[in-house]
Amino acid sequence: MNQSLRSRLLSGIAATTILVLLTANGGVYLLLRRQICAEFDATLASRLTNLAAQTEQDGNSIVVRFHERSQPEFSRAHRPEYFQLWRDDGSILSRSRRLGTTDLPQLQGSRQAPEFRSVTLKDGRPGRAAGIRFLPHVTGEVISERPADLVLRDLLEDADEVDFSHRSQITLVIARDTQDLDHTLSRLAWVLALSGVLATMLICGILSWQVSKLMQPLNSLSQQIHGINASQLDRRFQLPQAPAELQPVVRQLNDLLSRLDAAFLREKTLTSDIAHELRTPLAGIRTTLEVASSKTRSSEHYRNSIRRCLAICGETEAVVATLLALARGHSENAEQSAEFVDLNHLLRTVWQDITDVSGRTDLVLNWSCEPDLFLRTDPKKFRVVISNLFNNTAGYADLEGDVEIRSSLNETCLCIEIANSGCTIPADQAPHVFDRFWRGDQARSATGVHAGLGLAISQQIVQFLGGEISAEIQKDRFLARLTFPCDHVERFHQSDSGAA
Repeated sequence: MNQSLRSRLLSGIAATTILVLLTANGGVYLLLRRQICAEFDATLASRLTNLAAQTEQDGNSIVVRFHERSQPEFSRAHRPEYFQLWRDDGSILSRSRRLGTTDLPQLQGSRQAPEFRSVTLKDGRPGRAAGIRFLPHVTGEVISERPADLVLRDLLEDADEVDFSHRSQITLVIARDTQDLDHTLSRLAWVLALSGVLATMLICGILSWQVSKLMQPLNSLSQQIHGINASQLDRRFQLPQAPAELQPVVRQLNDLLSRLDAAFLREKTLTSDIAHELRTPLAGIRTTLEVASSKTRSSEHYRNSIRRCLAICGETEAVVATLLALARGHSENAEQSAEFVDLNHLLRTVWQDITDVSGRTDLVLNWSCEPDLFLRTDPKKFRVVISNLFNNTAGYADLEGDVEIRSSLNETCLCIEIANSGCTIPADQAPHVFDRFWRGDQARSATGVHAGLGLAISQQIVQFLGGEISAEIQKDRFLARLTFPCDHVERFHQSDSGAA
């Protein structure tokens, strides 16, 4: 099951917080533990120095001037501390009464650096022992270092020097339990652990509230998306308080809605246009058949009715075939066969065919095409484009009007322009001529002759061939312009083309 973004954020932040607090509290615990243990050892070292100062050598005998009465920590019954002294030969000089026959470990550190060790005491308590090996004090001992003070130096020089070469070394070890130390460290660990848990819970609680608050724009967006259906595509998402990261998402969603709205509108318009386009020929067929069947007529009349119905069916079939061609152009990855096409020859041939079929011999043709231009394109598809444009020109040019056909090659592109007089379309409607079923004749009087699909097909084919097509109105003249990149065009002389 996929986790929500909120759960992922909280779990990730909680894991990071726990890791950071665990590392920080662990470091604090180790530093404090080291400091507390160092202070505990310093106390033991201070006690060693104090006891060592009370141990003296008198001749060949060692005198221990401290006793358990003056040191109650060694004589108490509850949690006593222990000490033990050894002579240079390893024999026991003295030890605390509570130690009994049990020996402490001999630790032979120095006064400057005592040796420490964790031990288990006689009664099983965990403890800490510290020991030094030292020379006991002797009466009349002279300080080895000569002081800088001249008066003190004279006093030391007047003192009797004593021979200490036969002085023996003493090993002193003391031990005490670490229950207080362990209890302090345990409490410290619990305090740090509880503080870490409480801090994590507090941080997660605050973050949960904050994340929930920050997720409100997403929840609002989800509700707005849920409330939109096919009949409400004109609505737009509004998130004025959304963070900057969500604004591009909102803009893209609104753009998507705009495209969907336009697509649905085109679908509705297309359905309406197809219904309108097919209603007229069906009505013509029905009327013809009703008239023919209303009473007995001659065979010639029936044949004329049948021919009329067949003609209407042919026109309707042409409309359906055009629609299928448009659909295939959008849904299939069509292939094109690229060949060099003699542009001048193609334009003249197609125009001649169109005028022969349409019977528009009244049109005055103004021809201005550069010779020797060859366009590398798909001949069949390009011929369809030119035929549609010439059909449009011959169908809408005024009586005895003029037509201009121009082609030229410049530094950037090949330009083909086809213009005709007698245009009644407003200039602001020129961009719509490539829409399906759009006609300049709003009364649609030419239904069955012009379906309003030729320019739409032409635009689709031109884009497929890598060119561009546009239309504009110039002083009651309709102008269609085709452009192709220069790398699609070659200039051959007639001898070259003939050889090819």
